[in-house]
Amino acid sequence: MVAAVVGALALLFVAVRDLTHGGRLGAFALASSVFVHPGATADLPVHTGTNGYDGQFYYRLALNPLTHQATAFHITLDNPPYRQQRIGLPATAWFVREVFRAPTSLALVLVNVLALVLVGWTGAVWARQYGRSTWWGVALAASPALVMALARDLTEPLATATLLVGLLSWTRRRWWLASLAFTVAALCRETVLTVVLGMGVWCLARLLRGGQVRRSTALAQVVALCVPAAVEVAWQLHVREVWGGKLPTLSGNNQAGFSVLRPARSFFFNVRDIGLSHQGILDGIWLVERFLLLALLIVVASGLLRSAAPPELRLGWVFAALLALTVAWNQDVEFVRAANESIIVGQLLLLARRGPVARVAVTGVFGWSALVAVVYAAAL
Repeated sequence: MVAAVVGALALLFVAVRDLTHGGRLGAFALASSVFVHPGATADLPVHTGTNGYDGQFYYRLALNPLTHQATAFHITLDNPPYRQQRIGLPATAWFVREVFRAPTSLALVLVNVLALVLVGWTGAVWARQYGRSTWWGVALAASPALVMALARDLTEPLATATLLVGLLSWTRRRWWLASLAFTVAALCRETVLTVVLGMGVWCLARLLRGGQVRRSTALAQVVALCVPAAVEVAWQLHVREVWGGKLPTLSGNNQAGFSVLRPARSFFFNVRDIGLSHQGILDGIWLVERFLLLALLIVVASGLLRSAAPPELRLGWVFAALLALTVAWNQDVEFVRAANESIIVGQLLLLARRGPVARVAVTGVFGWSALVAVVYAAAL
């Protein structure tokens, strides 16, 4: 039932956004004439006066995921290795397009809708596992970054769905199924490995320390968590071999590295421009979002020891929260997407924690998501 409701809400959002953006699913990719040239498919509406957004590059890769050309199909990849490292969504959309002979725009949206349904289902199972109502799965599927990603053909829904399958499998001691799911998630979005890394650090420490967990079990856990990282490193090396230069994950626009001062310095970005204009309203909404994210991180961190979730998952959240502090908190597209793992895993920890604070926090995230859904359906 929860999965059906999530699917219906996702399709409703897609329908509203489609109607408000020209009635063409290709508009979700936000293609720009800077990268999409004359002669490209009519399935992809092109905008002038803007650089567009990441979805246009996933659209291009969905036409040929293993491309070795920067320009093909009249579409240019702005940073080929950086884009191709997140191969999961384009490859899945390509498969759907080839099997069902669907337009690429429809394939991308369909994959993300189905991914959100899977997020809702796993969230419901997780909530029931910790004595919560299964309807909390709807709140998990409507996480802010996932709404943004559905609106713009991005990688977060599929990465999150497979991450959650992995975490659910992990709590049920199905280490190798979890390992497979984590591997798929990492190929969709390499930042998922922050959670896996945190879990691996805990399990390795437990293996070296010995204790209640059998040595064979602890060793299996460590190896299972190493597999996603090994596959991702191998893929990174392959992509670098194809395109040259740095490792793909290091080839972004100053997106690597840690500095807690970035969010602090950018917290009140454009606050003076808040007003009744279109941009002024958006600036006001983004400021509210910064406060909501900060509040969520504080609430999760303050109750970290009271969560019934496995300790390795709690350390995984700490690593994901640190990732959320590596980018400037200036516009919701950037900082909310960077914080996706900390928001999602944070909600899981809250659902595994008793008390009204946890319920209020998860409800607050759902309200945040509703705000994002309205803005993206109508304005962005």
